[in-house]
Amino acid sequence: MAGCTLLERAGPLPPVTEPPIRAVVAPALPETPTVAPTVPTAVTAPTPAAPLAARATIRLGAWGSSRTLAALDRALPTFKKQEPSIEVVPDLDATRSPDAAFERLRAADQPDVERIAPEDVFNATAGGLLYVLNPLYTRDMRDDLFAAGVRAARPGPGGEMGVVSLGAAYLAVFYNVLQAEAAGIDVPASWAAGWDIDTFETTARRMLVGSREQPDRFGLAMVAEVTRPWMTAATGPNPAGAFFSADESTSTLASVEHAGVLRRLMEWQTKLTFELPVPERFPAAFNGGLVSFYVDFSDFAPAVRSTVDWALAPLPGWNDRSGFSLANELCFGIGAASKQPEAAWRLLRFLLEPDGQAAFTRADAMVPFRREILGEPAFREPNRMPRDRGIWVDAVQRAVQAPSNPASKAWHVATGPLINPVRSGEVTVEAYLAQADTLITRQLRARDWSATKNRPGYRQPLPALNLRITPSPTASPSPAPGTR
Repeated sequence: MAGCTLLERAGPLPPVTEPPIRAVVAPALPETPTVAPTVPTAVTAPTPAAPLAARATIRLGAWGSSRTLAALDRALPTFKKQEPSIEVVPDLDATRSPDAAFERLRAADQPDVERIAPEDVFNATAGGLLYVLNPLYTRDMRDDLFAAGVRAARPGPGGEMGVVSLGAAYLAVFYNVLQAEAAGIDVPASWAAGWDIDTFETTARRMLVGSREQPDRFGLAMVAEVTRPWMTAATGPNPAGAFFSADESTSTLASVEHAGVLRRLMEWQTKLTFELPVPERFPAAFNGGLVSFYVDFSDFAPAVRSTVDWALAPLPGWNDRSGFSLANELCFGIGAASKQPEAAWRLLRFLLEPDGQAAFTRADAMVPFRREILGEPAFREPNRMPRDRGIWVDAVQRAVQAPSNPASKAWHVATGPLINPVRSGEVTVEAYLAQADTLITRQLRARDWSATKNRPGYRQPLPALNLRITPSPTASPSPAPGTR
């Protein structure tokens, strides 16, 4: 079965659906309470929370890989010992999709704590589906203990903290140590002494070894999401400046810089001899020695066989710019309708404490955001592969988050699997970028979004339904979009 794979029908992107004549939206939600920014001026110990008045029962919903769910399941008994008055009823489902988890938040019986996909956090917070965590986080947590991603990775429309990010999966280059040594290749071990795109291409070509006109291994394979940090690095370290207009009201993927990035990647896929087009996140090629370089997220590591001697290298930088990694955060939030928000927060707080963070990092489910765990054996165990995990530590400081705005879902999809037809040469670079801009900008305009509205108190309700209305010749003029 390891040699089997599914055939994917590649083709052009679907045609753009014309916007409806009238948009029907849900009634406006009450405004978000003003959240003043909290910048600590000095390191102080957190204020202990008041004890719970009585026993509390909370429901926990989570989805993801078996390792992620197993780590969460192993962490709960420790939480029970620390908080005996809180009963956690877990609903851990590896088959649940991120969209299904988002819909659970909209249900009448929403869970108290739910894992939310990073691209859904903005809409969930803006729609009033999440409990605002700023006061609780300020009360109990110290910013200096964590990487900045805990607080800043996924803000709401007014800077509200709707979720805590426990950690993230980061992109890097997995490589076969034995094959690299056999080819006499010196692979960089840190971002400080990394490589540029030209060097990376040259190195990957050298990994192609042939015997009797039959190549026995190839140089490079990668997931589609690798285009995001390289598209960012082509224009600068600011994702908003790389992908949106100044006020973030319009998508600007269609640019000379982005076109150049995609043409380079398209050449890797279709013309150069060292590229092996394997399905995404399929470990057999790397485990079997067919791929020497594999660009993937850190949570790919458990899929690599223990018999394969592998190590890590940073993503290459574009031309003379530094390399960036992509952060895919592990986010949990509290449902706005939770009757036990304090008890639910105790669980989230525990998952940010050393015991909770260690449970995830030992399973290779994520790279932790708690700084002390990044240097402890729970994360840098010398008997695990790779032995040097400094690449992940550097990635925390060189992370590029996907944009957090009403169009983040469309942006995530467009620059993910939908980019494969471009890399295979079936869709032109120009057509793809124009289509992506259309899809993303439509989402921004449907929510009447701009960066000037990113302020405390601003909230847009989630669309309930869009209707296409065809007026009859005798009908009165249709109301303007957005009216009822």
